[in-house]
Amino acid sequence: MKRWCGLLAAFLLGHAWAQISFPPENLTQALGVNSQGRTFTYNRGTVQLELLAGLVYKVGYRGPATDYLGAGRVLAAGIGEPKIAEAFLGFMRQNADKLRGKGPQNIGVVDGFTFTLTLAADLSFTLAPVEIKDFGPDRHVLGKSGVMIREFSDFQCPYCKQFTLQVKPELEKRYINPGLARFSFRHFPLTQIHPQAMPAALAAECAAQQGKFFEYHDALFEKGINVSARAQELKLDELKLLRCTQDPATRQIIESDLAMGNQVGVNGTPTVFVGPFRLPNAYDIDAYERYIKMANAL
Repeated sequence: MKRWCGLLAAFLLGHAWAQISFPPENLTQALGVNSQGRTFTYNRGTVQLELLAGLVYKVGYRGPATDYLGAGRVLAAGIGEPKIAEAFLGFMRQNADKLRGKGPQNIGVVDGFTFTLTLAADLSFTLAPVEIKDFGPDRHVLGKSGVMIREFSDFQCPYCKQFTLQVKPELEKRYINPGLARFSFRHFPLTQIHPQAMPAALAAECAAQQGKFFEYHDALFEKGINVSARAQELKLDELKLLRCTQDPATRQIIESDLAMGNQVGVNGTPTVFVGPFRLPNAYDIDAYERYIKMANAL
C-alpha cells in the first residue's frame, strides 16, 4: 500500500475541527443530510459511519469514480474543514491517472488521521483516526487508573511549555485525579533546533533516579532550562545528577523514546495520544473526554 505523504496537507490551514470523535449528528448536519442511520446516501455516493461509544470512529464512502467534489465534501465533513473539498478536487484532477487501478493508497491529510483511498470502477475511501497499538513500556506516569494519555515532548519547545502550563493541569483536574486517565511523558528532544533539549532531557531522566521526575519536569517548563539551578531548588544530589547525565545508559533511554516517537509517526512536539489514538489538537481539552470514551470502547 503506497503512501502519498502530505499531498493534501499542503492545501490545509492546520486548524481543522474534526467530526471524528463527535456524535454522528455533527457530520450529517455538516453534509446537510437528515439521517439517523449509520449508512446514508449523499449526492451520488453512500456514506457509512462506524461508531465507538456513540461517537464517529471511521467514515467510509463509495461513489462514482469521477465525482471528486462529492467525495471531497464527505472528506471535508469528516475532518471538519470545508476547504478540503476543493483541495481534494484539485488533488484528484492532478493525480487520478496515477491512483486509478493501484489499489488502496494512503494519502496524507492532517495530523491525527489516516485517509485510505481506492480509485477503480468507483471511488471509495476510509477516514479514521491514527491508531497505534504498541508504545512500549511507560516509565514516567501520573495517575493510578484509566486510559493512558501519552505526550511526546521537548523541554525547550515553547508549545510544549504551553501544553504543560495550560493543558496538563486541566487534564489532571478533569481526568487524571478522578482516575479516568493516566499521563505518560515521553522524551522527544528536537536537537536540530533546540540545543538545550537533550541536556534537559538527560537531567530530567536523572532526576527520576532520585524520585523527582515530574517535579523537575515542571520546574524546567515553569522556570526555564538551568539544569543546576533546578537541581538545587529541588535539593537533588548534584554530583549524582552530573554523573548520571554523563552515563551513556541515560542517553540511550532518551534515544529509545526518540526511536519510538519516530516509529509511531511523531513529527513535532507536543504530540499526544489518548489510548491508541493520536489527537489532532493537543490543546483541545474537551476532545480528551471523547477520545477516552472511544478508547474505553475498543
